[in-house]
Amino acid sequence: MNFDEGVERIVRQGSDYSADAYYFVKDALTYAQEKLSRNRKRKSSRHVSGREFSEGVRQYVLEEFGPLGFFVLAEWGIHSCEDLGEIVFELVQAELLTKTDQDSREDFAGVFDFWEALVHPYLPPSQRSRMKNRSESDAAKRRQSARKGCRRQING
Repeated sequence: MNFDEGVERIVRQGSDYSADAYYFVKDALTYAQEKLSRNRKRKSSRHVSGREFSEGVRQYVLEEFGPLGFFVLAEWGIHSCEDLGEIVFELVQAELLTKTDQDSREDFAGVFDFWEALVHPYLPPSQRSRMKNRSESDAAKRRQSARKGCRRQING
């Protein structure tokens, strides 16, 4: 089974994520592997951990989507690093990716906060300094509000 067929099957079985999310994860994985290979001056692609992959996703999103990255990922159903892990493991289960015995979903837990990593860098300096003083519960409320806003925009 090729990647397209595998993604179609996963989505048809009732995934929480759009097909675009799976293609994004595949592209982001390639990006992370290439970036790590360049940093380590190795030619071959290699396995990346959940943390390395999540950090690669952060860099990839900022480069590819800029200030819209948070909202693009939200439209596809990706709201956290944990969502990235779920998608990766769904692809592993469908035999479209491989994993090592040491890999787990927990490797993706809390690597970074999407709002802080993908929106905060684009805020005006005056708002960035105010945002630093807010509590984590405020950050959670902002993320939830952004999710609702994306859903309203998508569902019209």
